[in-house]
Amino acid sequence: MKIGNIIAALNIKKRKEFVKIKNCDQYFAPTIENLDVSYDFKTNNSTVKVAKLEVFKNGDSNNPIYIDTTITTLANNNFHWDGKINQGTDKGNYVSVYGSPYTVKISGTFASSSSTIDLSDSEILKVEIESISLTPNNALSLVKPNKSTVEIDKEIEALVKVKNKQNQGVVTSLPFKINWSFEDPDDMSNSNAIDPNGSSDNDNTPIALGGKAGTTSIMWKSTVGCHSIINLTTA
Repeated sequence: MKIGNIIAALNIKKRKEFVKIKNCDQYFAPTIENLDVSYDFKTNNSTVKVAKLEVFKNGDSNNPIYIDTTITTLANNNFHWDGKINQGTDKGNYVSVYGSPYTVKISGTFASSSSTIDLSDSEILKVEIESISLTPNNALSLVKPNKSTVEIDKEIEALVKVKNKQNQGVVTSLPFKINWSFEDPDDMSNSNAIDPNGSSDNDNTPIALGGKAGTTSIMWKSTVGCHSIINLTTA
């Protein structure tokens, strides 16, 4: 009975010492706003000698992409982060949707080395796409003025918005990899919405007249100044 009381007393004392993340933004739009984290250290008479904040990408809890060992260990603290990575091969880049959701972890130790963790707490942070809108945003019909016309250029724009702290879509400077896919409906379609000429005559330029078709043709191309990569074998 006496041993049980001692164990209970020790457990109660341990629970009084903690680090608690009180608030961490659920969503975050890097390049236009900072991540805000509020946390609290409760250590009684002990002294936290080493404390750090770490950020881990999804699926990797061993290799932080961001580390800050200068955080304070007093009560009611605030931390602000612009989203720039300071560890690994992506150092200097901003976190993006590709590593989301991220884990924000704050830890502390009473020892002189951070190899031992006595106190820790973590929260989830998300960098997510809110929407992708296309311009033009409806069915696009391109009609060649005559059969000898080889190609007609028409720009298609994708506007990508990321969720900010208020869960609203905002435009950022984050890079995105967009996989484009195109459908070229049968130009002999009976639907005038698809083919203004209907099934009478062929609008598209045949290969015999210099038209482009087949896996070696460049059917889609990037706009000048745009970093999009187009699969040139996609017809």
